[in-house]
Amino acid sequence: SEENEPSQETAAVSNTDQKKEVKKKTAKKSEEQIKTVDRNQKISNYLKEIGFSGTAMIVRNGEIVTNKGFGYADRKHYIQNNPLTSFYVGSSQKALIATAILQLEEKGKLQTSDPVSTYLPHFPNGQT
Repeated sequence: SEENEPSQETAAVSNTDQKKEVKKKTAKKSEEQIKTVDRNQKISNYLKEIGFSGTAMIVRNGEIVTNKGFGYADRKHYIQNNPLTSFYVGSSQKALIATAILQLEEKGKLQTSDPVSTYLPHFPNGQT
């Protein structure tokens, strides 16, 4: 798959000192990519082993490292899950929303002690 292939990088440099530096950076990045591919394979193997059915996304430093479907969205018709598969989330959305709110608080973008009306002025009874 594409996620296991090393990325192609191109650099234009004007002297040998810069070329050496570019090679060092490229080698370091290649080592990181190999570690990521190895880690992704371990995660994929584990999710397959436990029979996970769904989509797994891993984001590191704002970059998507893995975004992959596992199992079947429709077992009867053998339709596999993929990164674009829609799921009924039910109550699990509460945990996602709580996590997002706490991350915003951590970044100083909101305070959980503030009334809802601070952020949604027209929210009914938002002062409490």
